[in-house]
Amino acid sequence: MFFAMFTGSRLHLSVAKYPRNAKCAVTTSWDDNDIGNMEIAQTLDSLKLKGTFYIDFSDAKDQLSDSQIRTLSEKHEVGSHTWSHPHVRLCDSQTIRREMLESRKRLEMITGHQVLGLAYPYGHHSRLAEKIAEESGYLFARTTEQGHVDFPPPDPYSWGISYYAVKRSGRPKRFLSRQTFSKTALVYLTNLTSKSGHLALKLFEKAIVRQGVWHVHGHADELQQAAHRNEFLDICQTVAGREDVWYTTNGNLFLNEIVKERVHLSERQHDDLFHFNVTVVPPRERYLENAPAPLRLTRPAGWDADFQIDVKCKHFEMGRSSRHVWIDIFDNEAQIEAAP
Repeated sequence: MFFAMFTGSRLHLSVAKYPRNAKCAVTTSWDDNDIGNMEIAQTLDSLKLKGTFYIDFSDAKDQLSDSQIRTLSEKHEVGSHTWSHPHVRLCDSQTIRREMLESRKRLEMITGHQVLGLAYPYGHHSRLAEKIAEESGYLFARTTEQGHVDFPPPDPYSWGISYYAVKRSGRPKRFLSRQTFSKTALVYLTNLTSKSGHLALKLFEKAIVRQGVWHVHGHADELQQAAHRNEFLDICQTVAGREDVWYTTNGNLFLNEIVKERVHLSERQHDDLFHFNVTVVPPRERYLENAPAPLRLTRPAGWDADFQIDVKCKHFEMGRSSRHVWIDIFDNEAQIEAAP
């Protein structure tokens, strides 16, 4: 990966951490096969936020129809929550593999899209479950351990969240051990707050400072109470609509990491013309075809000269902010020229 290194008054092109040269990313995730997910999706749409809905096929009431699951996948993302929502810690390898593979196969048949991620039921996982998730072709697997903002995670198959959409002191069935309670208390303690809303905003500020990810997770039924829903909406309205934030799905975060590793840059200067060649290793995987290569053209501090930019490729997006010009390209090759 390239980092901006300034020599004299040269312009430099580097790989940005996120598309649009965003300071951080915001994502949401929602578990269970619940008809209420349709209302969640509408709420996210109204705020221009993105969600990943992890669907299982257990026999719970008020399930989504195949058509509704397909609708969710059109603007958001659908991931696996296993087939029957078991405690994977208590399952043997054969059962875990069947749960993960059958769920993925069914969801891909319904949506027509590659299923990239898995959410462990109840947030519980094991080394065995992590290993099978990777072998089953998932790019990542999400837990429910909160307090996390750094990205990418050390282990993509035990990826944690930032905070719960609703503080769960009133949902003891979600916590099955004293260890879970102590971890939750530690998150609040280390962030010097006892309130869920304050924790959410503190973690958002931390995500910006660290160029990380702010990830809210919940269940549709948790937002049925007006007080819970209003607090959630207030928090989301605070983080929504910012030009320096990338609003995306869980899966796109991991796709972005893959694409960045495929980018190769070279540059030269002739007179006043800065010439950059960009090559992105062609993806073999179908789900990478529409993922942009995020680039950042940086002007050295103190250099006030303006410059013209010419991007030569079929499909790209470009914008300016501060000393940076962000250029997201969707092609395997591109040429970028900049001149005063």
